[in-house]
Amino acid sequence: MTSLALSFIAAASLQNAGGPCSAEVYQQYDFWLGHWEVMSGDTPAGRSVIEKTPTGCGIVQHWTAADGQTGVSVSHYEASDGRWHQTWVGDTFSVRYAGGLDRQGAMVLEGTLSAFGSDLSLPFRGRWLPVGDDRIVQRFHYRDAETGEWKDWFQGTSRRLPAAESPAGEAER
Repeated sequence: MTSLALSFIAAASLQNAGGPCSAEVYQQYDFWLGHWEVMSGDTPAGRSVIEKTPTGCGIVQHWTAADGQTGVSVSHYEASDGRWHQTWVGDTFSVRYAGGLDRQGAMVLEGTLSAFGSDLSLPFRGRWLPVGDDRIVQRFHYRDAETGEWKDWFQGTSRRLPAAESPAGEAER
């Protein structure tokens, strides 16, 4: 990286006295922070631990499915295009998408799901709707390549785990 680029980054950081990501827009996805049990109907789907990065500029998700599969996502707000971006990497596929809050306060991201080891690539979208402080309704859809219709991939509800049920008994936000 050139010294000019580093100077630009340092100057941009200094403009925000509270840090480069202290503006309210960087907090829009904070409703997702915490330890969550995810259900699909009455069936446990898995658990997620969602945390801010040390600088507060990103959000990292660690997912463990009920069947043992795992995944990690990193989300961040990009001021250059005014959108949230997320990259998900699981055991069998990845998703790259972007978007923002809708009128109901849900985070809505659209992009592409790509399967590992194949050329399968599908338009994909996710929606996280907070319901109070302790629940999030999640819906994921993919666009069927043959019909062009959006079809359900996953529908579920995340329930915030009390501190006693969280890993190592950690307190929630």
